[in-house]
Amino acid sequence: MDFSDALAAIQGWIGVAVSVSLTAHGTEYVRTTGVLDRPEQHGETGGAEHWIFPLAGNSGSFALPQTSYLGASWSEDRISLQIELTAASLQIELA
Repeated sequence: MDFSDALAAIQGWIGVAVSVSLTAHGTEYVRTTGVLDRPEQHGETGGAEHWIFPLAGNSGSFALPQTSYLGASWSEDRISLQIELTAASLQIELA
């Protein structure tokens, strides 16, 4: 799936409770749960988009930068989206 497909998939969950985790080198470093709020686009670098997705209730946020995006895929049941970035993996799933 390309960047715009992954972006659309995440935006489809606005207003829904999700769990977000960040894993690097096999270790989970961050996990937070909250209701996905409206994203903010933080400019473009060399034509590449950078989005920030806040979680309502100040429980955190996560970024989706196009410059480090490698690919994404759905789980078989389509309740989890795995996004591969240059230095880490981001997993977003229905909570």
